[in-house]
Amino acid sequence: MRPLPRTRYVTVAAETWGLIRGAYLSGLSAPTVAARFGVSVTALRKHAAREGWTKRAFAARQAAARSAPFDAVPAGEAPAGPAAGPPDEAAVLEAWRSPLQIRPDDLARRALANAAHALKAGEGLNAVRLARAATEIARLNSVLEWAGEDPAEAEARFEAGQAMMRMFLRERALNLAQDLVAGRDLPPEYEDLKIELARLAAVRAAAEAAEGAGGQG
Repeated sequence: MRPLPRTRYVTVAAETWGLIRGAYLSGLSAPTVAARFGVSVTALRKHAAREGWTKRAFAARQAAARSAPFDAVPAGEAPAGPAAGPPDEAAVLEAWRSPLQIRPDDLARRALANAAHALKAGEGLNAVRLARAATEIARLNSVLEWAGEDPAEAEARFEAGQAMMRMFLRERALNLAQDLVAGRDLPPEYEDLKIELARLAAVRAAAEAAEGAGGQG
């Protein structure tokens, strides 16, 4: 009597399951994805059901997201509005010099999402590299000691600084435009800037003329 074949169990890493999820939700069939990653169709469907990424659940979430109002504001929260007054130059410079902070968990998720897109595009090697990057970012985030400052709060402050800079530049541009329309003189710092820009233009013109003369010789 021929013995029954032994069952072969495959251990799949978490990042691989992330790629499987991306490939499955991109529209590939379960047998195709299972064959590509060396897992069984049963294991894929059980994993999808347990973690909530079946195609039916994904379609339901997409439909809910499309039907939700874009500018809905949670109850009890006032919509964000412009600042009470224009920022001054010192505040803008301070915000501009602040270092950019990142949220490692969001960065890892973004890398994994990019891996799924790479897989969908048929870029298998790039998908593996991105998945490994996501794994390494998550690992380092779990072992490194971070400062007491919350990265999310630091990132929010950085975004506020960017918004402050945009508002400051627009305000200065509007004031200059109003001065020009009214025929008023520019502020002294802009007169100095005009002189410096004219000097730089003359230097560039002289350099181009010298280069042209050298080419003709």
